[in-house]
Amino acid sequence: MNPNEVTSICIIRLSSMGDILLITPLLRQLRNQFPHARIDMAVAKRFAEIIRYFRKQKLELVKLKKGFGKPIIPIAERYRSTANALKVQDDKKGLELWLPEEKDLGFYPPEKRINITNPPKLLAIAPGARHFTKRWLPERFAETALLFNEQFNTQIVLLGGTDDREICNEVRRQIPFPITDATGSTSIYDTTRALDLTDGLICNDSGIMHLAAARHVPVAAIFGSTVREFGFAPYRVANTIIEKELDCRPCTHIGRDECPLGHFKCMNLISPEEVVNQYLSIKN
Repeated sequence: MNPNEVTSICIIRLSSMGDILLITPLLRQLRNQFPHARIDMAVAKRFAEIIRYFRKQKLELVKLKKGFGKPIIPIAERYRSTANALKVQDDKKGLELWLPEEKDLGFYPPEKRINITNPPKLLAIAPGARHFTKRWLPERFAETALLFNEQFNTQIVLLGGTDDREICNEVRRQIPFPITDATGSTSIYDTTRALDLTDGLICNDSGIMHLAAARHVPVAAIFGSTVREFGFAPYRVANTIIEKELDCRPCTHIGRDECPLGHFKCMNLISPEEVVNQYLSIKN
């Protein structure tokens, strides 16, 4: 297809934050492939900041527990496959989120982040997630923060949006040393700026996990009711996933309000010591 023949492209991805971040590689690749085309994207208003300055398997896994052992195709690459007819090429880069102050730069600043500081000097912890079964226990996040501080003198910054205030407050109350509280922001940009200052992030399977990937911040993600086979693992960033192999996982592809079996083993069996050790294993 002649790139000059394509003059207008519209992408509709209304929510959520993670899904919109995962589509940013396709936006970039379409721009590279069709430099003269107008590209419009429809998103929910609350997620407009993500793109403002931009340059069948699930059913089998949840219901039948099939699909394990097969090659995992990241969601970002599945999104690109929707444009196969346009012969869009993979540029081998990751997610993107540009800050307003970066829009006139000739390069993407997170790409300058090369070396991993491990153990971290400043570590972000984000205990929130939209659904209960995707949230590790607040006391475990607090215990993990304490272990890092005691062993490595790591300083902690707590991150979360307005929907995460309750769980973030619960975590903060249980951390017995001073931390930086950057929770409750209504601006994705403000959260991004706070995240940029850190050496890494510990979080659940949530939108901020993909925000860290977009900003090239190393991430340790804790997966409970969901599994990496869904394709939502941190994309093209240094990372580790902490999860337990259980016959009942996954019980959902988006999360539940409660454990359907009542034991919540997928999260209860994950210890702070395990999270610390797996975080320390992250390498470039």
